[in-house]
Amino acid sequence: MKNLAPCPVLLLVLGLWACFESGSTAAEPQHEGKILCYTCTMHPSVRSPVPGKCPICGMDLVPVREKKSSPENRLRPRLPGHRPDRTGAVSTHCPVRKPLFVPPERLQAIGVRTALVERRRLVRALHAPAILAIDESKVVDINVKAGDGYVLKLYADYLWKEVHKGEKLATILSENWVQAQMDYIRAYRAWRRSLLIQKANPILLDQQFEHIRNRIRVWDLTDAQIRELEKYAWSMSTNDVRTGKGIHGTFDLLSPISGHVHEKNVFEGCASRRARRSFGWWIFRGSGSLRNSPKTKPLLSRKASPAR
Repeated sequence: MKNLAPCPVLLLVLGLWACFESGSTAAEPQHEGKILCYTCTMHPSVRSPVPGKCPICGMDLVPVREKKSSPENRLRPRLPGHRPDRTGAVSTHCPVRKPLFVPPERLQAIGVRTALVERRRLVRALHAPAILAIDESKVVDINVKAGDGYVLKLYADYLWKEVHKGEKLATILSENWVQAQMDYIRAYRAWRRSLLIQKANPILLDQQFEHIRNRIRVWDLTDAQIRELEKYAWSMSTNDVRTGKGIHGTFDLLSPISGHVHEKNVFEGCASRRARRSFGWWIFRGSGSLRNSPKTKPLLSRKASPAR
């Protein structure tokens, strides 16, 4: 009985030692798999089979180890960067992406800034030298083409004035205009009377009169002005046609387009020569009429008023 007394104590010591060994074994970290490659934590696209420095930032490359698949990994949902194989396990060739933690002092050293993801419109101001010029494809010259005369009244009397289509630009006095009206009135009355003759050829008469009508269009008359002249010609008596009663020696020069005057070579009372450039018109409709032209010199001697 004396020899069996130490047995319980010995069994207790052996039990405690076994528990300690099992606990220490469980606490030891599991050894990871073999090293697949070396990569940079800041530049994951850098891969190297041997350790070294990152060629972009110079940081030490860290090893990427192979991780064995487990039932837990098989049930893990797909995440960005995962490439599951046919069995559903995560491929060992693509490591699982984990959140990257960079110390604040390291962020300050490499100059990295972070911000919340948001959707907004990006605006960037560009500064470049250029010359603001008139779009020459939309410039129209206006002049008196038929004969010489004088400017009695000028309505477009300053640069960059806005003028709409059909508005008066100037009132011109011309001796040739009186003769042109008389020739057209006689031709129109003769054409109207010839249409009343049954033996007359209306097609031939129309062709002859259209030729005469084109001659008076040289004065830049509108269709409404020509119709008004024809109406007055048919209401004139024979004596009025012979004496030229009611014939005006002036005519109004109308604007054929809407735009702004960017050049003016006439003044009230000055002579208006045939085919002389009197006005230059610039069609100005928003910013689409402006263009940057490196070949065009700016108008240094003229100042444009703000467009409406």
